[in-house]
Amino acid sequence: MRILFALLCVSIFPACGGRAPVQGWLYTGVSAGLSVSAQAGPKTGKACASSILGIIATGDASIDTARRNGGITSISIVDEEMTNILGLYATHCTVVHGK
Repeated sequence: MRILFALLCVSIFPACGGRAPVQGWLYTGVSAGLSVSAQAGPKTGKACASSILGIIATGDASIDTARRNGGITSISIVDEEMTNILGLYATHCTVVHGK
């Protein structure tokens, strides 16, 4: 019974606090647009953070880090990508497009 309760907590509760536009109970893999100011530029930069078991979270998913990773000086579009597998492993990436 304890094992069932622990699995329930790990798999359901992380999905309740997520920011994804939609949540899947077993798996979430979505992309969402945050802002658009012009046509997408030729360059793309990405920055990610990840979480293990909802206990340990590391990374830098900031817009500035994504901009630097893509060598972008002028941002035109900001998107985000989120993945969550049973609350055991999750990623949140910021993707920027620009010149």
